[in-house]
Amino acid sequence: MPIAFVSTVSADGVRNLAPFSFFTGISANPPVICFSPMIRASDASRKDTLRNIEAVKEFVVNVVSEEFAEKMNICSAEFPPEVDEFEMSGLTPIPSDLVKPPRVKESRINMECRLVQVVDVSAKPLGGPTYTHHRPLRHGASENRQVKP
Repeated sequence: MPIAFVSTVSADGVRNLAPFSFFTGISANPPVICFSPMIRASDASRKDTLRNIEAVKEFVVNVVSEEFAEKMNICSAEFPPEVDEFEMSGLTPIPSDLVKPPRVKESRINMECRLVQVVDVSAKPLGGPTYTHHRPLRHGASENRQVKP
């Protein structure tokens, strides 16, 4: 099952990168995807990814491949908002074509997206996810590169 490796930027321009297992397409026309950044178990707060998307309204879903799965795992830690997960993981940010957040160069599939809707299901820690619906503006896959999720 693919993992949504979501890159965002805060209103102050700090880059964020975080993996999400709860991720799927929910509409083909128009194309819409969703993922679920759960409420943090440690302090019941919203994750940086969600706060950044609510503030900036844009993000990129980068699909994870086994070649950089270990670096992705580094990004699953709960870093403070001022920490740049690209720097912590050693992954390479590259400019997006249509949105502010960067793409992950190592990812073979990138979807540049804008926020459509946030649906709060539960404010309980890990008790209920917050679903975010997004419309991909651009999606691309590297040619001749097999994805190994």
